[in-house]
Amino acid sequence: MAGYPDSRGRCEFAGQGGPVGIPPPTATVLRGPMQPGPTTYAQLSHQVRAAGLLTPNPWFYFLNLAFALGALSLSLLFLTVMPVWWAAVIAGLGFGLASSQIGLMGHDVGHIQFIRRKLPNQLAGMFLGNILLGFSRHWWVSKHNLHHATPNSVGEDPDVEFSLLVFSPDQMGSRAAWAKPLVRRQGFLIFVYMPLQAMNARLGSMRHVLATRPRLWRLEVATILVHFALYLSIPLLLGVGWLPFLIFALVHQAVFGICNVLIFAPNHKGMPMVPEGEHWGFLKTQIVTARNVRSPLAIAWFFGGLNYQIEHHLFPTMPRHNLRKARPYVKALCAAARLPYVEEGVVASYRGSFGHLTNVTREIETLSRAEALRLKTLKSS
Repeated sequence: MAGYPDSRGRCEFAGQGGPVGIPPPTATVLRGPMQPGPTTYAQLSHQVRAAGLLTPNPWFYFLNLAFALGALSLSLLFLTVMPVWWAAVIAGLGFGLASSQIGLMGHDVGHIQFIRRKLPNQLAGMFLGNILLGFSRHWWVSKHNLHHATPNSVGEDPDVEFSLLVFSPDQMGSRAAWAKPLVRRQGFLIFVYMPLQAMNARLGSMRHVLATRPRLWRLEVATILVHFALYLSIPLLLGVGWLPFLIFALVHQAVFGICNVLIFAPNHKGMPMVPEGEHWGFLKTQIVTARNVRSPLAIAWFFGGLNYQIEHHLFPTMPRHNLRKARPYVKALCAAARLPYVEEGVVASYRGSFGHLTNVTREIETLSRAEALRLKTLKSS
């Protein structure tokens, strides 16, 4: 639910207590062929507003939600008609893909992309996140707002702070001793963690609600419990045996977790990290730390518009169906401000994201060997 800066450099975080001060962008303005394209964020914001790119199309979201709910229903129907192990695998696969798309709808609701009134937005977020997926809406909004304010910032961005992963050698010192051997193998182990992502996130969201007890926290807990009650009642409601249901549930949760990682990892992983304590300013931080993914239509649907990550970070409340249209404006601003506009193909983006984990561990090992050599030299002298 992160907002976007106004012409004075403030960033509006809807529902989080009002404007948060962010220094205005300090873009270098070039003279020449890029005129009359935008040369400041204020100009860019004016242009996208004038083009109507912040106006949602309710039918787009209605059809997307109908498709996702239909996919969930068809998966359960298939499991009911064919309650055997191989059908459970297929149904779990379909349910996992549909769940990831519902998660993306919840992401858009959190950003106030198409439901602008506060209470309807909160209720829609709880329906999509808490009831359908088992995630706390408040947890997601709080976490994601902080990510949008501090992308790839060491010690600040929650999306780069994991106990078993590091994205910069500077993070290794803050990891627990028991975790460091696993971190050194993170390039391989990330593929083991991926199927577990959804369940780990659910546990984290529940811990957040119980620890922080935000407003409506009882409703948050109640709606999450409704999710699990409905989920565990599938065998009774549909007359499916427990073994097919167990296979279905394992495949569903694994596919859901894998999809979440595949959708969100290319956005920032492998891109420059903001060292702890440094602040680059809004424009540089949002653009330099993000990566766009060139995608055919079907893959773009899978990404839920997040393949236009740079545009999304500059305008989080922009409806996803307009992000592609904002691309030329943003590219013009990047050229004028001499900021890189990184856009890669799907394969290259995954290679950069996952390969970065291996590169970081290699750098850590190199630094460790150099430090050991230095200490040995000092001791011998």
